[in-house]
Formats: sequence, structure tokens, C-alpha cells
Amino acid sequence: LQGLTQVEEMLISAVLPIMSLYRLPHGQYGYSGHVINLPQDVASFVNSLPRLPGDLDVIVVRKEGAAQSHRDFRVRRFVVLGALQWLIGNNKYYRSVTIDSDALALLPEDGNISGLCAVTLDTADEEEQLEAPVAQ
Repeated sequence: LQGLTQVEEMLISAVLPIMSLYRLPHGQYGYSGHVINLPQDVASFVNSLPRLPGDLDVIVVRKEGAAQSHRDFRVRRFVVLGALQWLIGNNKYYRSVTIDSDALALLPEDGNISGLCAVTLDTADEEEQLEAPVAQ
């Protein structure tokens, strides 16, 4: 499963955690805030995969003027299929999962997905916040 993009991982995940991820200055990701891990009956979460990109609860926040695509939103249909086939054959939590050929056909052969909710931040507002005096 090495080499999957973040979105490819989300498309084949049996469960979807809820957390806020941030892109750090050198391209890595981090998160802050509370994350709670609870025991879960994974078999009851999903019957067929991959998920449709529109079913992913992702909000993309970009600075104004930033590029409208990013390599992490790249989806390769054959990679998603191969990962699912491997998981079904090698992971007990995926054994009952069926591959949804209709959903798979809607994924790009090799391209960025569309349909994610995007929010653009006005960089002027950010600069004003940075210049505001700090209360002591």
C-alpha cells in the first residue's frame, strides 16, 4: 500500500477518522486538537469500496491565489483497484468488502479529483491578523 496519495487512502479506507490536518512549511502534515480513538466494529462500516470522491467529508482550505490542484488530490484508478484487491486478500477487515465497479469507473485513470469542498482564504485578512497588536 506504499505510494498511495492521501485521497487514494481515503477512498479505500474502511473507516474515516475526523480530525483537522494542516500542511506544514516543508510539505509534511500535522494535526492539532483532540483526536479520540475508540474500539469500532470495522466490518459494519462499509460493504463496498472505493468511496466516491463526493462522499469524502473533506474541506480544502487554500490561500487566495494558490494553485487549484495539488498532487495529494491525485487519484490513479489502477492503484486504487490494486490496493483494494490486496486489502481484500490480506486484511481480515476487508474480506467481506466488494469492489464497486461503478464507483471505480468514475475515478480518473490518473488525475486530480473534483468535487471536494474548497474554501479560499483572503491573504489580506491573514496579513492584517499578523500585524495586529498582541494583548499582554
